Amino acid sequence: MYKTPLGEWPNDPNLKELGKWNLLQFDVGLEGFAVQLLTNVMGMSLPEVQLFCAQVRAAARDGRAHSYYLHKLVYAQKPS
Repeated sequence: MYKTPLGEWPNDPNLKELGKWNLLQFDVGLEGFAVQLLTNVMGMSLPEVQLFCAQVRAAARDGRAHSYYLHKLVYAQKPS
């Protein structure tokens, strides 16, 4: 399992760089993932989803919460 930070809060320079790029991909992709679920399943309107996503982005950029993802890396090789 690997911890992947969300934002530039880690002291380690490598994790800080990883967190910066992870926050960027989170910012760019959040609305694309949220619209389908929140409109069709939760019954929210598109303006409500956009407002919610803006609030989530602001909270992620805040930096007071040291958020991270746990990733598990699995790889395989095709048998010969």
